[in-house]
Amino acid sequence: MPALGTSLVVKDVNNKNLFSKELWWWNPRPLTGNPLFTRVDVPGYSDWVAKLTLKQFVDLNREQIQSYGLYLWRFKEDIEAITAQIRSGAWDDAAITVTLYEWESGYS
Repeated sequence: MPALGTSLVVKDVNNKNLFSKELWWWNPRPLTGNPLFTRVDVPGYSDWVAKLTLKQFVDLNREQIQSYGLYLWRFKEDIEAITAQIRSGAWDDAAITVTLYEWESGYS
């Protein structure tokens, strides 16, 4: 099975990029079966893409944080940056996309 990564892109109503980040604390493999994610097959690889509401993203992120484990502190700054964006209201009307993508570099 190919190795998977997880990326977050948040865009405003004018399709301007507000925020993007690799979600290293997310475990993408089980999420490929989550109904929020749609499989997108491209020759040679597959991605799973979810267009999420703010609530859906917050709920998924909370689940991933709670299940990550002991070394979550490594991502403290990234998690705090996301939390600050959410609390500021900057994402209230934003388009939130999470992509589970196959690493082109090989297999896990």
